[in-house]
Amino acid sequence: MKKVKYDRIFRTLALVVILSLLLMAIPATPALAASATLSPTKGEIGDTVSVTGSGYTAAHKVYIYFSSQEVDKGDYIDDDLDVWEEVKTTYAQTLTDPDPGDIDASFKVPDELTDGYEDEDVHGGEYFVYTTESKEDKILTKDEFTVIGITISPTEGPVGTRVEIDGIGYDDDYSIYIEYDSDDIDIASGEDETDSHGEFTCKIDIPESTAGEHTITAKVHGDEGEAVFTVES
Repeated sequence: MKKVKYDRIFRTLALVVILSLLLMAIPATPALAASATLSPTKGEIGDTVSVTGSGYTAAHKVYIYFSSQEVDKGDYIDDDLDVWEEVKTTYAQTLTDPDPGDIDASFKVPDELTDGYEDEDVHGGEYFVYTTESKEDKILTKDEFTVIGITISPTEGPVGTRVEIDGIGYDDDYSIYIEYDSDDIDIASGEDETDSHGEFTCKIDIPESTAGEHTITAKVHGDEGEAVFTVES
């Protein structure tokens, strides 16, 4: 009788050991990492950009940020960035929705970044879209967005100043048209077509005009970018 009892105890212990080993061998299912996709990935100031994503905590608020500074996923908005704009807040789908944890939102490309520690005007160039689940907190996703437009150098000077214009984000291999206060102006030197990356560099000479701010516009295949030049008296 004692032998039967000991056999049962031994079998029970053996079963516990086996189950423990099996549980240790089965890897824990990792939490699904958040991901986001932008559409389109380039546009002008004021254009609408769609953001779809998955892997967020169901029913949690999701914050979307637009910044000229590049940091990494896992960094923090308020610790690692100086310049940003909170362009949208939305909610991930709940557990009762067909796709819990998904987001589907949109925002307009801002003309200024004013929510960070420094303010900055938006111009043509590369920008970054980040998402978090807490306000100005840990970055969960990072995507690139190209603002179609131009930068100029210098941004002020007397009439006759030669100004360099750098364009980015335009369509490839198209003619460039430059305007000064809505009037056509000749390209003094540099490229008159965009390159295979949709970029260009050219120069113009500031024409006779009054002291104050004037608008330089670069138009390429329906897209345009603007910058302000200040004529000094």
